[in-house]
Parts: sequence; structure tokens; C-alpha cells
Amino acid sequence: MFLESVDDEYWSDIEVLTVWQAAFLMCNIEPWDEPISANAKPPEHVEKMRALLLANIGHYQTGEVFAQSGWSCKTQRPMQLSGLYFNRQELSAWAKINGSGEKPSIF
Repeated sequence: MFLESVDDEYWSDIEVLTVWQAAFLMCNIEPWDEPISANAKPPEHVEKMRALLLANIGHYQTGEVFAQSGWSCKTQRPMQLSGLYFNRQELSAWAKINGSGEKPSIF
């Protein structure tokens, strides 16, 4: 898959993002179509960003942070990670505090 620069005009109006969209955008890369398949592995730095976001930013509706250690039963599982997950304000605030210099252009 090719890495394209972010279409700022398109993404500027989107307030709630999926986990993968947020990870790609935080790395200043145009998000790939989901689902991400085994034959189209995302760049390593995007995968690391995805894990970092899940560990530090809560779900846009519940505020719960994704538990990396797993769950003991189905009732303890968080909302599915395939749907909308992060809101723009939380991502922007996190990027300002934890960014490594250059803030992603859409935030």
C-alpha cells in the first residue's frame, strides 16, 4: 500500500474517528480503508501509535481506556475497536501534551 499525505480538507470536518484513522492521522498519513488486512500491514510507527492512543485516550462515549491486559469474561470487554472510538478534541489535547514536536496537521 502507498503512503499518501493527509487530505486536510476532507478530515477537518470529521469529529469522531476510528482507532486506525486516528493512528494514521496522528502519523500524518492518509488513513487506509478498513479493515486493515494481513496482506496490507500498516507501517510499524502507525501500529505503535495505535497502541499508544488506546493506552492513553478514552473512548469518546464512555471515557474508558482500552485495557491491554485482557478481560476475564465477555461482560468486561470494551466496545468493539472496529467502530468510532476517538474524538478530535481528545486527540488534539493529547497531541499537544505528548507530541514529539510536530503536531499532526489536522489537529
